[in-house]
Amino acid sequence: MKEEKVKLIFLLLFILSSSLAFSQSDTVTLPDVEIIEHREMLETGTSIVKLDKMILKVKELSSLSEVLSENTSVFVKTYGRGSLSTASFRGTTASHTKVSWNNVSLSSPMLGMVDMSLVPMSIADEVNVFCGSASMQKSETAIGGVVEINTRPMWDRGVSAKIVSSVASFHTFDNMAQVRAGTEKFQSVTKFYDTRSRNDFKFKNSDIAGGGIQKRENADYRMMGAIQELYFRTTERSFLAFKFWWQNYDRGVPGLTTNESGLLNNKNRQDGNSFVSSLSYRLYTDKSKLDISVGDNYQLQNYLSQSYISGVGFYKIVNSDTKANSLYTTANYSYAFNDRLEISARLKYNFHTVASFDSITRNGYDTVRHDYGALVSLFGEPFKRFRCGVTLRQEFYDKSVCPFLPSLFLEYNFRHRWFVRSSLSKNYSVPTLNDLFYVPGGNPDLVPETAYVADISFGKKYNSLNGKFSISAEAGANYSHVKNWIMWCPTNRGYWQPINLEKVVAYGADAKLNTSFEFHDSCLISLTANYAYTHSTNLSTPRSENDMSIGKQLAYIPLHSANIFGRISAYGFYFYYQWNYFSERFTTSAEETGVLVSIYPYFMSDIGLGKEFVVSDFAIDLNFKINNLFNESYRSVLWQPMPRINFAFQISVSYR
Repeated sequence: MKEEKVKLIFLLLFILSSSLAFSQSDTVTLPDVEIIEHREMLETGTSIVKLDKMILKVKELSSLSEVLSENTSVFVKTYGRGSLSTASFRGTTASHTKVSWNNVSLSSPMLGMVDMSLVPMSIADEVNVFCGSASMQKSETAIGGVVEINTRPMWDRGVSAKIVSSVASFHTFDNMAQVRAGTEKFQSVTKFYDTRSRNDFKFKNSDIAGGGIQKRENADYRMMGAIQELYFRTTERSFLAFKFWWQNYDRGVPGLTTNESGLLNNKNRQDGNSFVSSLSYRLYTDKSKLDISVGDNYQLQNYLSQSYISGVGFYKIVNSDTKANSLYTTANYSYAFNDRLEISARLKYNFHTVASFDSITRNGYDTVRHDYGALVSLFGEPFKRFRCGVTLRQEFYDKSVCPFLPSLFLEYNFRHRWFVRSSLSKNYSVPTLNDLFYVPGGNPDLVPETAYVADISFGKKYNSLNGKFSISAEAGANYSHVKNWIMWCPTNRGYWQPINLEKVVAYGADAKLNTSFEFHDSCLISLTANYAYTHSTNLSTPRSENDMSIGKQLAYIPLHSANIFGRISAYGFYFYYQWNYFSERFTTSAEETGVLVSIYPYFMSDIGLGKEFVVSDFAIDLNFKINNLFNESYRSVLWQPMPRINFAFQISVSYR
């Protein structure tokens, strides 16, 4: 029944967008016009999602995990707000997804992934998502994709400021303050943020006998941070930028709902500090561009696990401290011979150190890693409307030479703004330091993963001559063949250990739609929709006669996912609606079904209503939001409840 609802909603969405695109009235005329979209030559043949600034504004007190799961086809596995959240592109794993902030990777060299609940949207001016082969143009190799977060100078003279505060259910408070100041040659941006919550929502525990209504325990979180950006325009065609981001967090790690001894008999907590800095220089001429950057990501983290023993009290069973530091250096140069031919080159060197030690078990490791590489690309337009490009990449890590990594990109733009894009690439991923050295379980015999990635998409962009109506629609298919896929599996020695799977194949399709319609000069309707079909299976040789994972969907990857974001604004008032859907997800590699081993599908609806108005030099925005509008009982991770209907009130005051 729910599957039919999904089909019905997308059918209605298609009919609505089609009728908007081709209908006419007596008062509004939408003449057709062909406007060639400006895409950078290096974006030829790639699938890139650039999140709308209106979405970033609505979500400026949210985390990256919420923004990606609600507004892209990326699947985010989350334990709840403030808890661990990781992303999966097109059927790959969290370690195949990379995240960068101003060209500094946020991915942990120890884990190879990013906890996206710890990435607040207040640090971003723009968010770009590079899927599949598109990630080959970025500094890090990523089999799944890359999420790129950037901040930008405005080069305006004067001072502007903004304060945003929110009060929400479950004793949740979010605050952010920003000050911009400068001239045409110097800019300073300062930001502070603080978010905290008891996160003590009530839920019905059906996972144990007599569970009844319980309150979520040990799920509280607090996160605070500061950002300082300085921009210096050294000449008319060059500028220097320094950016620094500090963050501190402390959060509980809630237990499982299947724990019959009581949710407070085991207490797990995690806290940490991170220091991310970037120094970059850009010089550009009419035909060339040079970018040089040096960045550092320093992370401190503690994980403490305690169990309650009657008559003794809480007893520490894990007290693990981790110190990780990553230095990133890159140099990029591009030269355009003319409007139809461009060449670029990149050199990079990264250095990582990790020291992890558990004072209870006296286990840990201390190691370093070097990785460096070079990339050369050539893109051109050999004849009108047809673009193509090739990228040649060679990577090294420590004393090992990675395979040669070529990529091919093709794009053809038809008349009337139809287009087709395609890419082929070979990619590579080395084991993380935990994969190799974690105690117990690290496997030094692991070999790197090798991936062959292909995708193709087609679509159309339409803009009315008067600029009041636009629509962009795109649909595509993707395929990934990964050799030596790394997966952690249980052993008969009582702990988990990573192994190489011979072959994993992920394929699927996705579609996205963006449209907006303006009328009466002060009224605007906009709509963004995404759908993804993802099939990711293990096609390796069975490891034993009892291996039931072959040919089955990998754990926690939904076959279907979709989301819609719609917004209507008129005369300062606005209303928006957010809808999300995920199909059933299996938590084992054997596709076992049932409430104890799989996660049932769910629909999620959020709405918001707000008013914008101006008082003297101040712009004020009042917003009221209802999350989980229909009070859905759902989960994203097995045995981890999620909140029912909840509310938030937000106020934003800007000064210019």
